[in-house]
Amino acid sequence: MKKWITILLALTFVVVMVGCNKNSMDYIISNKPSVTGIVKEVQDQSVLMYAETAEGYPNGSYWEVPLDVKNPDSYTDLTVGDEIVVYYDGSVMETDPLQIGTVYAITLKTPANRTENIESTIQKEKESWSEQDIIDMFYNSREAEWIYKACVVIPDFASDRVGAVLFWDRGQGTSQVAFFDSEGYFQQCGVYAEMVAEPEFTYLGDGTVTFKLKAENGKTYNYMLTISIEGNCVNFEATDDLVK
Repeated sequence: MKKWITILLALTFVVVMVGCNKNSMDYIISNKPSVTGIVKEVQDQSVLMYAETAEGYPNGSYWEVPLDVKNPDSYTDLTVGDEIVVYYDGSVMETDPLQIGTVYAITLKTPANRTENIESTIQKEKESWSEQDIIDMFYNSREAEWIYKACVVIPDFASDRVGAVLFWDRGQGTSQVAFFDSEGYFQQCGVYAEMVAEPEFTYLGDGTVTFKLKAENGKTYNYMLTISIEGNCVNFEATDDLVK
């Protein structure tokens, strides 16, 4: 009788131990929410990932993923271009980029040598560019204080520019436009004014973009910014329709 009791207790102990291992890879994959994306930047403590589709963010989103992972078997030797699956606690901070609180595991779905590396794509001359190309270039060069708002493609390649990004510089308190060339280099110009929630960033042609700003009295007005480059000389011309 004592032998059977001993065996029963041993089996019970094994079941309890297995059931409590919530940091095992099998448990995490089966029970935790996840997001899949492509690594765009690799830092010491985190990576920047672009997810083409994610729950709650169907139109593409950037995620800052910490490398402090609960499961020790996670794949954290990441490189730009890796396609990864991030298992986390489901909480997301609505910042730019989005931030994840607790990461339980990271798995490698497709290594970089089997996916399109965005840096080589940027540096390759192309006849056509997409808004996603321009957004990727911005995030490859953005500073921490820059908040992305909108982008446009420059189809006429005015001054050898391929696209422009409108962003808010919260450090300076300015609305800024960065004009990008095909290699990801850019020139920028800003104005000490707040843009409206829907700035309607539009390319008008010949290096000119327009967007909506908010005056001190709360009135909305259109702001036009034109770039022109001659040799090493970069010129910006700004106009608006604000009634003085």
